[in-house]
Amino acid sequence: MPGIPSDLLRIHTRVWTGYARAYEETIVSETYWKVRAALGPQTLLMVGVGLIVRDEQGRILLQRRADNGQWAQPGGAMDVGESAQECAVREALEETGWRVEITGFLGIYTDPVKMHMTYPDGNQVQVLALQFEGRVIEYVGGE
Repeated sequence: MPGIPSDLLRIHTRVWTGYARAYEETIVSETYWKVRAALGPQTLLMVGVGLIVRDEQGRILLQRRADNGQWAQPGGAMDVGESAQECAVREALEETGWRVEITGFLGIYTDPVKMHMTYPDGNQVQVLALQFEGRVIEYVGGE
């Protein structure tokens, strides 16, 4: 595929049945929807994680995003009651079917311009993103 490096660990594409399902599964926290219902589309602060996952040969795991079709690292919004590390491991498994292990912390990204998103329904978020690195453990399958 054009623009995709040939040394990818695995390309895992989920088949979605429309944007609504993709959006709901991208931000599926019950708390998020309660806050969103009360405040409307104004900008909310959201904590998200990203994970650069490599195999023994240094190849990087990517997944095709459900919301925009672009290739990206596994990651997503943190749920109430979970740690950032738990979120990264969960997101990698949900999005790619790979069990992973966190091996390091890379940084925090908070730029209010670059980290601001407006969804097609008008809802807005500013993301505080925590970036981790990890390694694959095993493939267990995906949705």
